[in-house]
Amino acid sequence: MMYEIISDTLESSVPEGKCLITGIVTHMGKTINEATIFSESTKQVNSDKLGRFKILVDTADTYLVIQKKGIPESYVEFYKFRSQHHINLKVMMPTEDMILIVDKPVIYAYGSTGNGFEIGIQPKGEFTFTYPIISSQNSWTGTITADGIAIEKKVFPYLFYESKMTNLNFLQENNSFEGSVVSKEQVVSFLENSLTDLNLNNQEKTDFITYWAPRMINHDRVFIQFWTKSDYDIISSIDVSPKPDNIGRVFMTYAPLNANQKVIATPQVLTPIQREGFTIIEWGGSELPTQKLYVPKTL
Repeated sequence: MMYEIISDTLESSVPEGKCLITGIVTHMGKTINEATIFSESTKQVNSDKLGRFKILVDTADTYLVIQKKGIPESYVEFYKFRSQHHINLKVMMPTEDMILIVDKPVIYAYGSTGNGFEIGIQPKGEFTFTYPIISSQNSWTGTITADGIAIEKKVFPYLFYESKMTNLNFLQENNSFEGSVVSKEQVVSFLENSLTDLNLNNQEKTDFITYWAPRMINHDRVFIQFWTKSDYDIISSIDVSPKPDNIGRVFMTYAPLNANQKVIATPQVLTPIQREGFTIIEWGGSELPTQKLYVPKTL
């Protein structure tokens, strides 16, 4: 846990519906000044030169975020902010960024049977697994067949890799996220409609949904955001020879939502992938922690 509760007491001077939080921000045993602290409802405050801070939050708030440039951010969460209470705490900011898994990017190749190609992948993190095994130059050399991709006399429906990286975040603009909040009951239909809008074929949609939907419906609600085109380069770069007529890349990020968590979201407009001629299709995804949706309130 990244925080320690020193005390939690009832104080009549704290307004009803509010909770006063005071504390000190530390990192590796040293106090941190000019750290930024905020919750869902409050304008951000900063720690003083001794690392101390004071913030008044709503009792409906579910988290507190502590940020300092150059240090992985910290959270106070899973703790009830009770009305007219004063919480005094110590924040211990972590020493390492959270490791996130880039799950199951898979690559399909379409075109004239018998045509050869080479695909190179450069992950922004590091590979944890590839299948078939990728070369030491981070590339596969294959041939298009009626059943998939032939590599060294074996045929694969797609090329698979997984990697790990840090500092993976939802794309946002002005504290607003493009994406959708989806209930567990709507996950499958939402994915079907979104992938159809992106012009994935039936096999690709089936592979995608059967991998991701069982994970997503473990949560009552999820926030879903798709990355396409150059946004996928956040995860990895791709190089294909000969140059394809079309490359379509779709990466889905999602996060489970707290029961009372609100997200300022704008529905995405998804552009269909063109599929004429020699075409490469890639999809992948990551579950991001709920904290990646925590943003300071602008008042």
